[in-house]
Amino acid sequence: MKIVLYANAFLPNIGGGEYYNYDLANNLALSGKEVYVITNIPGQRNESYNFKVIRVNPRILFTLAKTFSIVKSIKPDIVHISGPTPIDYLILPLLKLLHIHVVLTYHADFPSKIGRIYNGFIGLFQFFLDVIIIQTESDSTKLLIRKVPDRKIVKFPFNGIDESRYKVSIPTVPRDIDLIFIGRMDREHVYKGYWNLISIIDILRKKIDTNIKVCIIGGGADYTIFKSKAQSMGLSIDFLQDVTDIQIINLLNRSKCLILPSINNSEGFGRVALEAIFCGAVPIVSKYAGSSEIIKNSGSGIIVDPLDPEKTATQIKDLILDGEMLKELQHKGSELIKNGKLTIAETAKKTVQIYDSVLERQ
Repeated sequence: MKIVLYANAFLPNIGGGEYYNYDLANNLALSGKEVYVITNIPGQRNESYNFKVIRVNPRILFTLAKTFSIVKSIKPDIVHISGPTPIDYLILPLLKLLHIHVVLTYHADFPSKIGRIYNGFIGLFQFFLDVIIIQTESDSTKLLIRKVPDRKIVKFPFNGIDESRYKVSIPTVPRDIDLIFIGRMDREHVYKGYWNLISIIDILRKKIDTNIKVCIIGGGADYTIFKSKAQSMGLSIDFLQDVTDIQIINLLNRSKCLILPSINNSEGFGRVALEAIFCGAVPIVSKYAGSSEIIKNSGSGIIVDPLDPEKTATQIKDLILDGEMLKELQHKGSELIKNGKLTIAETAKKTVQIYDSVLERQ
């Protein structure tokens, strides 16, 4: 099987979407598939992958022309788009001209005001798609409202984790970090709720007599402003920037809890919640994040409403101070991992089954 993944998010950039595309491409290639990744993200020297990466000019017209030319020459069985983004909508009609089967992984809605207009386009452009992969009931509801037929929607938790990278819990390392936040801080990621997080931490420190250790891992245009505001409020926080994957994993292994304080459903899933579980940290997840569905069903964490900082701080306080509750939630997290449904291997397996079903219908 010959597969082209078109990825607006890819390495060397770091994030849930970037790792989804890399992990999927890598596992498909290791299973014997012929895999090509087309991306408009600039690369690094001496990069090496188990699949072919083709980096195109990020300017829209160049991207469209080059992507059309590449796909036409490769003649893949499937083109898999990870989005949607505005440029995806422009690429889809071109792929239709080539009579290519297209699968779309639906990550999240656009958070901006103009993005809300783009969100409705999925109903129009579904005619160019064979299948749309989602991972929450919330996404299913949104797509059905936008007139995407149920027969084109496939639901499963596609944000699988590479166990070789994340399942490295070190029992001898003490969990000396009470609360950790990991996320980019800029205008495009305000929905991650980091401004609400400041209020939550401020209330939390007043509720707990003993000092708690909070770690913020971030980057982006708002990072420095966020750090200055926290310091001006007298909040004792360890700030880290430009952290490697290994450092993040080690910090998660030292953390009792991770918080994902998203303030709206632009947080399509929040893969970091699963990464925390694989490292033994209990996820505290916003009810607006897609991953809250898995956390609620498995009982492996707690669900909060970051728009209510007072209540959220109380929930965090109760969890941090209750060692037995922490152990119980960690145990449920380990049980969730054991069923194997949240690994990247399972993601790749189910994705291939979707490809096969699309080709069989042909």
